[in-house]
Amino acid sequence: DPVYVYLLAGAHWAFGQYAYAAMTLLSLACFAGIFACVYSIGRRIAGPLTGLLAVLLLGLHRGFGYSLIAEINNTAVSTLAFSFGVLSTVRYMEAPDFRRAILLGLSLGLTVLACPAATYFTASLLVLLPLFHMTDLKPAAPRLLTAVAVAALVLAPWAIRNYATFGEIVLVRNGAGQIAYIGTVGAAETFMPGVARSPLAAPWQSAGPRDAVDGVVHDRNKRIALNHYQVQAMDAAPPPGYVSMNEARRDKLYMSRAKQFVFDHPSAALHMAIAKVQVYIMRFGTYGAVIVVLAMAGAILHWRSLRVWPLVLAAALYSASFALIIAYYDRYRSPVEPLLVTLAAAGLATMIARLPHLRKESGAMLPGDQHAG
Repeated sequence: DPVYVYLLAGAHWAFGQYAYAAMTLLSLACFAGIFACVYSIGRRIAGPLTGLLAVLLLGLHRGFGYSLIAEINNTAVSTLAFSFGVLSTVRYMEAPDFRRAILLGLSLGLTVLACPAATYFTASLLVLLPLFHMTDLKPAAPRLLTAVAVAALVLAPWAIRNYATFGEIVLVRNGAGQIAYIGTVGAAETFMPGVARSPLAAPWQSAGPRDAVDGVVHDRNKRIALNHYQVQAMDAAPPPGYVSMNEARRDKLYMSRAKQFVFDHPSAALHMAIAKVQVYIMRFGTYGAVIVVLAMAGAILHWRSLRVWPLVLAAALYSASFALIIAYYDRYRSPVEPLLVTLAAAGLATMIARLPHLRKESGAMLPGDQHAG
């Protein structure tokens, strides 16, 4: 992803042997920025209590914090970019004007460059924002076009570079097809021999969909073996033109094979998807699973608020890909975690605020009531 790659290159140029130390400090700075975004989004949705609860829930989230600083990678930068992109969307919906439209375009363009998985969220805004302006669409059109134009300008240099390199439209990067192929066709070959359409057998066998997914997640050697297999299986039975395909075209081929598997074997694909989604939900253990449940509650309790919809769309569209892709690492979920935490805080704050009313209406005593008065 270009943003982090250039930052890392800049660190090597500026700090030499201390480049990795500089990037670790950058990750810590991003961590602080993420806290600021979480508080600001939460406050805008349901007041300061929600913002403070979101910060508290994120601060107690040890798995998330570790995923941002454990290795030298783009996790912290992409997470901050995604969080700021959603914050910019919420701010624009709060008080739409040209200044916020320009900031929205800038932030969304940088978000896509730093976190390509956010592309689907950015595209969804082409529908969400016109719906938001339904009652004043004509006067709001210049602002919307400004945001789109600014985002396009930010993305254009990299997209043009990719087109010049591959002769294909690649907005930011490729690789999704390869990962989707491993998570569907490659994993399925271990219990459904022949689905890879290759004379080369899978490097290991499993007892079924869940066992295949568990093998990829929990056994590093099995995961590496499937990484090699997705190349070797195609080499053993190459489709027409495969030898001359560049990286982008091969990735599209992998994605088409993954999609075709879903259509040809819907039952197996569904069982694998269930197992993959469960892995994704449990990626941060029990704490992470509770966050998901509370986030769903927050989305339901605040569904009437338009400020919640950017978070819901971003979290849902990002997470949906993990029905195809297996979440091998914690960092796969990290970019959306601040949004889930903020939704969870909104739901928790609403439930806390309603407790006195529930007690009054039900006549029930809460623990300690017998000692009141």
